[in-house]
Amino acid sequence: MARLGSACRLLADPVFEPLAASLGADAAMAAGQLESVALLLSREGWVQWMPHSESGWCLLGAVEHVTGAIFVGTAYRVLSLMVHVRSGEGSGIAAWNDAPGRTVDEVLELVGDAVAFARAKEVAS
Repeated sequence: MARLGSACRLLADPVFEPLAASLGADAAMAAGQLESVALLLSREGWVQWMPHSESGWCLLGAVEHVTGAIFVGTAYRVLSLMVHVRSGEGSGIAAWNDAPGRTVDEVLELVGDAVAFARAKEVAS
């Protein structure tokens, strides 16, 4: 839960201003999309260094598959925020996903945190 508190504090950062503005209306949709991302990764597998293969999906590939877009939308921005909270820097989702030693459990935990954050913002709206 400390990560969710950190995420809430980061919403005041101008970098995340578009996310803060969109969360109220789009939080429920983003949470549902992120739940679908987690399900896709759980069922079909997770990979690094490519959007999709016979072995599964990378995190960005899964987001694009579920939402129909990449680098836009509330689900993408919530994941970006969670990556920022975890890494302490502005590394992107792809770099975080592809980091040496990254595990599927860490990826699913990140997506779970993103779902919880979006659900909390949905309730707060």
